[in-house]
Amino acid sequence: MRILESAVLGYTGQALGVTIWGQQYLGSRFHLSYASNVTAVGGHLANDSDQSLFAAIIRLASPLGLPAFPPRAIESSALAHALFTPPRPSGDVLIPLTVALDAGDYALVFGGADSAVNFFPFGAQGTGVMPLNNSTFPTSSYFFGDAVQWTSDDNSLAGARFVVEGNLSAAPAPTAPTRLRMS
Repeated sequence: MRILESAVLGYTGQALGVTIWGQQYLGSRFHLSYASNVTAVGGHLANDSDQSLFAAIIRLASPLGLPAFPPRAIESSALAHALFTPPRPSGDVLIPLTVALDAGDYALVFGGADSAVNFFPFGAQGTGVMPLNNSTFPTSSYFFGDAVQWTSDDNSLAGARFVVEGNLSAAPAPTAPTRLRMS
């Protein structure tokens, strides 16, 4: 089941979009009402370096919160991550990633390398783009991080497609009927 889908997929085969690299991480927030098991993450992505990017799941303190750590500390703060190489031109990518999450607020973040300063988070070696030609759902919430800080920005990332797939780790227990009478 889809835990997060920030936008309906637009046309693939794109070469342009918002840059993903070691000084620009892109993220989308999601909320879990119940404990869940993530099985895959992805989105509409393209590679512009024929090298790997990273996808990471991080915890947030609130539904519209930003990460509580600086962007360069993502390796020590991520709950799970995966390396992948998106196609060129763009495609709708789904990467296996397994992590159990409690109810709460999270984000999926994509990032890459900054070879100029020898920064390769999670071993990512490349750069890429997220095309913005997708139809954003009204409840989608985006942010980005540079080399120093995180910033909320739903407008400039509108049209970016982030996907998290998974399932409930345990179905919520049905509520038992009570014999309470209201009169």
